[in-house]
Amino acid sequence: MSNKTLITFAIIALMLCSCRNGKTEPTQVVAAATAAESFTGHFVDEYDGSSLTISAREDGRYDVLIDLFRLTYLDDGVGDDADGGIDFTATDAAGEPIGGRITIAADTATLTFVHTTWPLIEEGATWEFKRE
Repeated sequence: MSNKTLITFAIIALMLCSCRNGKTEPTQVVAAATAAESFTGHFVDEYDGSSLTISAREDGRYDVLIDLFRLTYLDDGVGDDADGGIDFTATDAAGEPIGGRITIAADTATLTFVHTTWPLIEEGATWEFKRE
């Protein structure tokens, strides 16, 4: 091969490699969208009507709204993906931070409080909700 041919192949190879430029691959986008869809939705406790609503935000995080019948209403929760679930933080009715983890299996969401100073909810308390 001549030097001109080798240089041409080298330039073509560089151009092909530079086309990727660090952008997210389509399969990664689909996987992220699928994960968001599996976490988002409205979930209800059929026994007392307590509810959990999770919606995706444009920044990749989640808005989390929790209404626990006669216990508390958390409307400023923000969650992040974490080990197959969502770790969230919010502000309780006394203005203190409260947080926990939400996991979803099939159509059941399990909410577990990890950090709370709210007197009606102990750390480790859990609730289960069914997807509506």
